[in-house]
Amino acid sequence: MHHLLRCHVQAHQLYLRELRGLEASAKGHSGTVDDTIWLQVVVELHGPEHAETRASRRNLERFQRQHGPID
Repeated sequence: MHHLLRCHVQAHQLYLRELRGLEASAKGHSGTVDDTIWLQVVVELHGPEHAETRASRRNLERFQRQHGPID
């Protein structure tokens, strides 16, 4: 059981590391990365309460139209 939990934690850490890489990439190439992908990364990494502060109101509204409200 402990081994499975450790594997799950390691997989989650790897996933977060990949998201942080995507976040950094989006910051560095903001003209080429889809804003909805950026918002998904922000929500996943930082929680929905940060989505509005890190994205423009227009992008947040577009994201919510496409994906529904952010809980």
